Amino acid sequence: MKLFCYAVIKHPTTKEAEDGKKAEIIIPPSDWALYSSEREVLLEAASKIPEDVRTEHADRLEVAVRPF
Repeated sequence: MKLFCYAVIKHPTTKEAEDGKKAEIIIPPSDWALYSSEREVLLEAASKIPEDVRTEHADRLEVAVRPF
């Protein structure tokens, strides 16, 4: 097991960025937790993303993972 933290970020479209919109944190940085792999962290993070955001903005989401 290894220690990880994750957050989920939604990036603006090119048009939104040109209009001044910034990236938005969908899931703030999680508490540190033990996972067996980075893949397990990604699956956990994906399961926490609200369904409407996941379906409408999947191509604009980033899962930031930080191992310790």
